[in-house]
Amino acid sequence: MRLSFVVTSVVATMFLFACGGKITEFKPTEQEKAHAAALTTDTLELKELKVNLQGEGALGALNSIQESALYLTSQQQQRNVSPNNVLGLLSGGMELRSFGDCASVSDSRVTYNNCGDENSSINGYFEVDGDVVKMDITIRSKGYDDIDLVYRYEGAVIVSDTLLDGALNISLSGATFSYTLDVRYSQIVIASDCAVGGSLRLEVNTKVSGTSISTGATSATVIVDFGPNCGAMTMKGGK
Repeated sequence: MRLSFVVTSVVATMFLFACGGKITEFKPTEQEKAHAAALTTDTLELKELKVNLQGEGALGALNSIQESALYLTSQQQQRNVSPNNVLGLLSGGMELRSFGDCASVSDSRVTYNNCGDENSSINGYFEVDGDVVKMDITIRSKGYDDIDLVYRYEGAVIVSDTLLDGALNISLSGATFSYTLDVRYSQIVIASDCAVGGSLRLEVNTKVSGTSISTGATSATVIVDFGPNCGAMTMKGGK
């Protein structure tokens, strides 16, 4: 399998951020609840690797997880209001397309070795050990205005029909900006592909330098507690 990634956009958006603050409960919007639910169902897509290590769905799932986590943390960044303006960075989606064979499969691991073309490359691996999906994937690509972008996905998550547990670290770096995004699944109970228990913790740290607007670092934390029924959840957030 040979894959190409096209980064459709990287958008710099002006936000207001707090200098500090504790974690407090808030009433999530319907969009926030939809993104939290989507993040768990997208993570369940990693189960495809158990039956098809060459499937493209796992790479697409990582991008969807990233987008939902960034949406939730960017909304919290806007709630962390202060007079200090800095940039919040939201990455656009990556469009997957297949163009031949590249990835190699050995036992329970699929390895990418410079899969791509002149505009993008993928290196790293997925590995399956029972219900545990491990990964260390690096994607280099051209973004908006030919900015060189480096995405990295690493971690290990238990992914089964009834449980999500573990952690992913997602990072993006460009010429003048970067972010790290931690996604932690704490005993999330799954029933009929829906989260009905457990919690999800998202933490983002964004850094911007060399701009004419403002520079600095920003962070946000969102905690989602699921259950007791499908679609039911509460959220807390802060710095």
